[in-house]
Amino acid sequence: MRKDGLFTALLLSFFLLLPGCSRQDSDGTMYRGDLQRTGHYAKAPTAKLEKPVWQSKLDSAVSVSPLISNDVIYSGTRGGIFYALERASGAARWQFRAGGAISSAAALTAGTVYFGDRSGQLYALDSRTGKEQWRFAAGKEIASSPAIYNNLVLFGSRDGSFYALHAGTGQLKWRVDAGAGIVSSPAVFNGVVYFGTLKGELVALDLWSGHPRWRFKARREIVASPSISDGVVYFGSRDRFFYALDVRSGALRWRFRAGNEIRSSAAIAGGRVVFGADDNRVYALDSLTGALLWKTRVGGMIDSSPAVSGQSVYFGSRDRSLYAVALGDGEELARYRTDGWVRTSPVVAGGTVYVGSDAGNLYSFR
Repeated sequence: MRKDGLFTALLLSFFLLLPGCSRQDSDGTMYRGDLQRTGHYAKAPTAKLEKPVWQSKLDSAVSVSPLISNDVIYSGTRGGIFYALERASGAARWQFRAGGAISSAAALTAGTVYFGDRSGQLYALDSRTGKEQWRFAAGKEIASSPAIYNNLVLFGSRDGSFYALHAGTGQLKWRVDAGAGIVSSPAVFNGVVYFGTLKGELVALDLWSGHPRWRFKARREIVASPSISDGVVYFGSRDRFFYALDVRSGALRWRFRAGNEIRSSAAIAGGRVVFGADDNRVYALDSLTGALLWKTRVGGMIDSSPAVSGQSVYFGSRDRSLYAVALGDGEELARYRTDGWVRTSPVVAGGTVYVGSDAGNLYSFR
């Protein structure tokens, strides 16, 4: 490499480590699209949501958000079956029976797919065949969707511990007692991992050692996953507040009171932070100030975490519908009524929207 090329590469690497300069991708594919859990997917035209391209009936309620990798979709059900499906048709490639209901979304890297279940097992399967490579037993349910970075699998459990495992072997690298159960999925940025607890704390730990960086106390449980952008970590709580904290210190930048509890994780795009709440509304706030930009009411509570693609926001509701609204003003663009509650978070890939329902169907829309 020429000296000027080396300088440019070093300079670029420096800026990529600064908060807000760039998203850091995981080693593979994961829940909410990236390590910062932004829920921001590649730009695509708004899906019409008129009729599914395909609809695949699984054994029971689709309990976790799908994972898309190349031509395969991975998802799991409350019946304890983890599926690999053909992306083009929804036909099953293989299935694996876990020891309990599948309770975390999957992550995939280097030909291995990882997920947790209600029995407290974290599984690593061959992504092509479904053959088990290893499993790790935590003390209780794993509802925290794993993040994968630098050969570490990072997740929390209802047993109150946060774990870092070796991705290839499942060997425990470190474990931290968080003081309360964890269902929040971790976000990772600049060598720090962030997650919420059922004690209402947002915790920041050193990625390599598990040593504490800081904690922030909300008034009630944090079940949503934190999202990170431009040096700020965003999350909602069951105390009805949505928070923005400094990513380095944990200092409060602003907070916003919604109309009811917040279980939905936020999507971040275009200077907006978008999330749902139990008051049947989806909110968009200014990411810098927390000012309300718009709110849109639907027919049921919103557990589903929004996905943003282009100028469209997709989310599900307990009114059994999948919605598309405009990122700019919240105006409804499209809607499809499914056969069950839509609590899973939509995923957008290749201009197609994928989502599951409590009635056991996985849908594909364009």
